[in-house]
Amino acid sequence: MNRKSPMKIYRIALCLTALSMLGGNNANAQNWAERLGYPSGQKVVLLDAREMGLGWEMKLAGQQLIESGVLQSVSAMTTGPWFDGFAQYCRTHQIKDLGISIALTNPYKPLHWRLASGRTEVPSLVNQDGFPWRSPFQFAANATAADVEKEIHA
Repeated sequence: MNRKSPMKIYRIALCLTALSMLGGNNANAQNWAERLGYPSGQKVVLLDAREMGLGWEMKLAGQQLIESGVLQSVSAMTTGPWFDGFAQYCRTHQIKDLGISIALTNPYKPLHWRLASGRTEVPSLVNQDGFPWRSPFQFAANATAADVEKEIHA
């Protein structure tokens, strides 16, 4: 008899519960626009502005979109080269809805950045040049759980 571990059964049950919540035929179900307070049937476009601080141009574009009222919330990548400037902008303009992205890899070949912990503190997360791994495969083959936890809390 092939017995599944209690943890595996728990994960399967959790996934099934989540799927049933997403796809049910509930007559009272609301779409995202309705959940955000828009009238039923109204079409709404939600913009997702992510990784502000990754590049100078992205930083400027994000600031312009915030000032024009198009964006009310953004996320910034803490290890991005222009993160400090974008964070300062958010502080001075009292941006209240700022999410944080933690980047453990860097797939952007022309851009280089260091991890928040520093190369000597999390050696399994960086290549021989001290930069984050380029691909998820490199990351998975080299990263240790202890270094990942350290970087997430940095």
